[in-house]
Amino acid sequence: RNAAAAASATHCTVRDRWVARSRPGLPNHAVAELVWANLREVGPPRYGDAATEVAQAMQRATDTPPTEQPFLGALTDLVEPWEAERQVRELLPPAQRNWTSDDYVEMTWYAPTARLYVGRPALAPRPDGRPYPSWVMNALGGIPATIDPTVECAAKTIAGSLLDLLRDEQTLAGARAELHRRRAEYGDLAPLLPTDFTAPVDYGWPEYTGAGRPGTWCVPDPREASS
Repeated sequence: RNAAAAASATHCTVRDRWVARSRPGLPNHAVAELVWANLREVGPPRYGDAATEVAQAMQRATDTPPTEQPFLGALTDLVEPWEAERQVRELLPPAQRNWTSDDYVEMTWYAPTARLYVGRPALAPRPDGRPYPSWVMNALGGIPATIDPTVECAAKTIAGSLLDLLRDEQTLAGARAELHRRRAEYGDLAPLLPTDFTAPVDYGWPEYTGAGRPGTWCVPDPREASS
């Protein structure tokens, strides 16, 4: 509706086409507890001297005095799943059952699923409260010394969880039973996309247009290209 209103006000045409629609996610405590046990065994990301030097260099580049511990302290804290849920629920109205939107939630209807969060590297707040420029977060996510510890933490936790499920038939059976119970509780909601839905794989890369106007682009409509 917002897009249609904007198009009407600017003498433009807008077409809508579904790309994805996801059902609310189904929790699975059996898998969540298994992943949590593996995360505790692996431990939080560990940032070495090279990562600290990178972070301190970014502090200096943004006119911030370098600190001995430049990273956000919460990055190395382990938070129990039930405590994380409690913190999220504090921000939601009591009647609201689900929170945010993502693509992984659709998979929770087909297999017992848990989601693991590992914080991406970020600098601790500046003493004066000023935010860091956006490039700092982007750069920390692309430098091996700062991003590799988070990837390794997640990878080891996921690998350990999968191995446990392969070796522990009782836990796997419990996770499957919980999946079926959750589906029944939610009314066994059918997929939200129609059965004849075709994935929009025919879209191409955005075509940048307009000489001297960088950043102006459009997504070409394949139906127009073929006509």
